[in-house]
Amino acid sequence: MREARARLEVTSIELTDMSASSAPGEPSAKDMLLAFKERIDQVDTNLRSTYGRCHARQFRNDPLLAMQCLVILGASDGRSPGVQISRFEKIGCVDAGNGSEFRCHYSAGLKISGTMMPGVLDEAITRGEQTQARFIRTTGGWRYAQIE
Repeated sequence: MREARARLEVTSIELTDMSASSAPGEPSAKDMLLAFKERIDQVDTNLRSTYGRCHARQFRNDPLLAMQCLVILGASDGRSPGVQISRFEKIGCVDAGNGSEFRCHYSAGLKISGTMMPGVLDEAITRGEQTQARFIRTTGGWRYAQIE
């Protein structure tokens, strides 16, 4: 059910494949988007949860949460903040040596709601910049892993 919902949600995201060629077994642009979306959904869930804790004033004996609340509530426009992908572009991938892990270049634009963000910052986040990550094939599909 969760995978079907994710596949339905990605239909509203602008998806582009700019790669010149694909190696056998390489993740498609849609595979990469689904794996990246899983990570962004985790970020969104954590952000909404923290906002809820801040709004309920649960920071009283938690200095770390209090500092997070200063940022989250200070940037909020009164609504719970959220993060969604607005666009995703696959640029290309190379096999990381075993056929089940690929190092891929991509660009992703994000839409952040519920915040008062300056125009330049909002534009940069929406446009996105080229970056790279590892995409690992698992029995349940592709997983996104940041390159450290």
